Order: sequence, then structure tokens, then C-alpha cells
Amino acid sequence: MNILSPLADALGVLFPTECVACHRADRAVCDACLPGLTLGRGGAVALRVRQAARPPLLVWSALAYDGVVKEALSAFKEHGRTDATRALARPLAEAVTAATLALGLPADAVLVPAPSSRAANRLRGYNPVSLLAERAGGGRSSVAALSVGRRVADQAGLGVAARQANLAGSVRLRTKVIAGFSCRDVLLIDDVVTTGATLLECRRALEHGGVRVRGAATLAFTERRAGVSAVERSADPGEHSG
Repeated sequence: MNILSPLADALGVLFPTECVACHRADRAVCDACLPGLTLGRGGAVALRVRQAARPPLLVWSALAYDGVVKEALSAFKEHGRTDATRALARPLAEAVTAATLALGLPADAVLVPAPSSRAANRLRGYNPVSLLAERAGGGRSSVAALSVGRRVADQAGLGVAARQANLAGSVRLRTKVIAGFSCRDVLLIDDVVTTGATLLECRRALEHGGVRVRGAATLAFTERRAGVSAVERSADPGEHSG
């Protein structure tokens, strides 16, 4: 018996809320929707993000971006439903663990969340990816080493190369933060990998500052769209070994 379940039910009576996915009066994520945030037997999905003249960025992602995941993330990011943080961080933590084991990350490697713009952080009052990274780290430090340096054009309608060019130089390294790193190995963290352009730009900014980006972990991924996304499933298991 899960002793937390009756407690959650009692809290739901005292402080009424609704499920972030189905909107039924219940708790942050109801029992009916919780399986939608649970990994299958195969565990995290191994992906890679292609980049011209560069090694691919290796990524582990927990769940496909649809259904419960999509609804829950939207509520979490756009409607202030931070009470869903724990439920969303659990599958991300499994992706972090998969990446850690496959890459052989050192014990002092840190997690670096993808940044949000200052305007978005002010509007929300929090950085969603940072919140998830802090919960999913499994004892590892999460360091906000990146910031958004400039606005970018709308990505809609842009192909792979154009999307990467549009984001080039848009993420900056916070040099004072990076100076405190005891380890120069990091794992990038994001909520969703869609085209891969954001993760590649984060890698560029970190590596420009002398940081070694070993890979990335995300809560969710979208299936590859030809001509638009540089993300693909990894066909070579050995590629994802340390």
C-alpha cells in the first residue's frame, strides 16, 4: 500500500485542485494519468542530434511528447502548476540516470539546465527546466550556467540548418558561475527536445568556455520531422557508451 496516496487524497479535500493532464478534481497528477508519466520497459530512449562538421550530441529522453506529458508540461510551464514538479521530475531522473551510466559520468559532473529568457522567468516567477533539473539530479548539482543573450526569430517554417543558424550566439555562458565548477564535465538538461537546435546552441556556449558537454537528458522528445529536425533515434548502441 502506498501510504502517500491517502495523504494526497486528504490534502486534495483540504486544498482542492485538479489534475494537470485531465483536469479532473483530484491531485496534481491523478492516478489515471500517472501511467502516462511512467517509462516503459525499454527505459529512456537513446537519441542523437546531428550537426554539420561536429560530432552528434547524444541525448537520453524519457517519454514521447504527447498525451499526458504534453498536457502536464503545458500546465507546469504556462499555468504555474509547479505542484506537478515531482511527478514530471521522476521520468526525467530516469533519463539522467541512463545518460550517467552510458556516458560514465564522473561523480562530480553537474547538470546544466537550458535557460529561459529573463522576460519568461519574470512572467512565470521561475525557470521550469531549472526546477526539474534540481529535482531530477539524484544528488548531483544543478548549475544555471547559461543565459539567453538575444532574441531569435520565429522558428516556424525553418529547416534544420536555418534553425541552428537562427539560434547561433543566442545563449551565453555565465562566466562567474562557470568559474566555480569543480568539474568540467556537464550533462545538459531540457524539458523537450524537438529539433535539437536549442541543445546544440547550449553545447556551443559551454564548450566555448572550456566546458566538456558529455551529452543531454530530457523529459520528452518529439519524433523526427524530415527537413525540420536534426534529432534521430540512435541506431548504434555503442555510440552511447562512455
